[in-house]
Amino acid sequence: MTDVNLAVELLTDAFLDKFDVALVVSADSDLVAPIKKSKELFPSKRIIIGFHQKGIPLL
Repeated sequence: MTDVNLAVELLTDAFLDKFDVALVVSADSDLVAPIKKSKELFPSKRIIIGFHQKGIPLL
């Protein structure tokens, strides 16, 4: 799945209330913006981020 597809799925599933907690594991910093937007739009949803790459203090 590409980073764009993952971002679309995350936001779509949040809008459709398909999850309470999402786990995103990626080394792609392109996902930072959609994850932040998801957290902003859906503060009651928990989004757990696991970046494989070391030293990404983005979230």
